[in-house]
Amino acid sequence: MSTAEPPDDSGPLLPPVDAPPTDSIPPVDAAPTDATPAASAPGATWSAATTGAVASTVTAPDPWVPPAPPPKRKLTWLWILIGVLVLIAALVVVAVVLFVRTLAGPIDSTNAVLAQIKAENYAAAYRLSCAADRERYTLDQYEQVFLNTVDAEGALVSYDVNYSSVDGSDAEVRYDVEFAGGTTDRLEAEAHKVNGKWRTCLFP
Repeated sequence: MSTAEPPDDSGPLLPPVDAPPTDSIPPVDAAPTDATPAASAPGATWSAATTGAVASTVTAPDPWVPPAPPPKRKLTWLWILIGVLVLIAALVVVAVVLFVRTLAGPIDSTNAVLAQIKAENYAAAYRLSCAADRERYTLDQYEQVFLNTVDAEGALVSYDVNYSSVDGSDAEVRYDVEFAGGTTDRLEAEAHKVNGKWRTCLFP
């Protein structure tokens, strides 16, 4: 029998591989210190229970609430002002209407008499005249006055009552006349309000 010892197989079977130089291995960035280690990583110090406890302490932000709209300005003063202006305007209109009606009464009465004279309807003019004229003249005398004017100046062809001044129940009236003969004149008359109706006196 051979007494040779078996070969020693405790040594490396493959030729040694040279390790790369340490300065050729790129450095590995260190993990941030505040990073939470994975729960499954070895050596992790935070457990799932610890992570849940930390998460439960984080308060959710309040939901966004739109700002309240600015308060509406009260327009009460504007409506009051409009009401006052409307009232003033109404009072002015009423005053103007009353003033015009007051002046129009003597003018309308004088126009009515002159219209009958122009139409040579002297009897109708006599009836529309004031009581003082009818007391001063009879109907025949009244007619004769205008017939004399026609003989001297011609018939009345136009007239214009253009002024009235009222003082209570009495008024002064002025009017322009034109006759067929070419004569023009400005005359005055009186008007008196009796029982709410104006009557004109062509012979004051």
